[in-house]
Amino acid sequence: MNVNADNPGVVSTMSILSYTKKSIKQYQNDFKKGRINKPDCCEICGNKNNLTWHAKYTRKLITLNGIYKLPIRRLYCPHCMHTFALLPEFVKKFYRYGKDVVFFAVKELKKYTYDQVAEKLLHMISIEIAMNTFSKWNRIFTNQKV
Repeated sequence: MNVNADNPGVVSTMSILSYTKKSIKQYQNDFKKGRINKPDCCEICGNKNNLTWHAKYTRKLITLNGIYKLPIRRLYCPHCMHTFALLPEFVKKFYRYGKDVVFFAVKELKKYTYDQVAEKLLHMISIEIAMNTFSKWNRIFTNQKV
């Protein structure tokens, strides 16, 4: 059982990262043309070649380059009965902001105040981000790399 680190007590599905080093446009094109490949095995139980397509949904992603509605595929492992969201690399599980926004903000917070970073992002992406969000990102991601 996986627990959401940001909301203890909330059980979550496992995410499987894929599409390393691809852009949002490449991902959308691959999805449209049916070039989304299933992982070889289940991340929970390790059972090989048993995952099946389960469903899909649309997810909003806010990036430094714009706001996107991304199609996300879901998988199901009949062996351990878990479902999975097959997320592209640029999507952070449980976040509506792209990794580029999060890591830009964390980097800027080393030099500027919360208010200054909020103002910069407001001018860049025309969205206000709460100070609590910056504080959380700074606490969680300060020592991580993109």
